[in-house]
Amino acid sequence: MRRLRDKMREDLALRGMSENTIATYVGCARRFAEHFGRSPCGLGAAEIRAFLLGLVERRVRPRTFNVYVAALAFLYSVTLERPERVAAMPRMRVPGASRRVRSIRAATSPSSPTSSAAAR
Repeated sequence: MRRLRDKMREDLALRGMSENTIATYVGCARRFAEHFGRSPCGLGAAEIRAFLLGLVERRVRPRTFNVYVAALAFLYSVTLERPERVAAMPRMRVPGASRRVRSIRAATSPSSPTSSAAAR
């Protein structure tokens, strides 16, 4: 797993990821491999699903779950070049996370709190 971790670390660095992101993703991949006691190269979609279900059973927070999903998706899609193994990985809904996007017009209109504060 050591060489695989190094390759994953390099792949993340090549994409401009921060050191914190690199450490987090590599840590997620390490815990995944340790869970099964084998290299992720020999693990497939069934093991990924079982691991994610284990996270749900341990009641990890949705954001933590989603970090694991992103790390495993990166590991399999980029580092291992096997995107078919992670094609249908679920993301957990994060309660209270609003994804409302205001239109450009609303954000720049004179009645917008953002634009009036910027004009001061």
